Amino acid sequence: MRTQTSRCFAIVPSAGSGSRMKSEQPKQYLSLLGQPLIRHTLAALCAAP
Repeated sequence: MRTQTSRCFAIVPSAGSGSRMKSEQPKQYLSLLGQPLIRHTLAALCAAP
């Protein structure tokens, strides 16, 4: 019996300078709970069924 797996592709927009957050670091690299914000976004995407 063959197991069929599906593939999923996603585009994660992660732009922004962070100027409204008064940071010189881009928003996606700002720390949230000790991890960069982009890591939280990608973890949520990977956890989706």
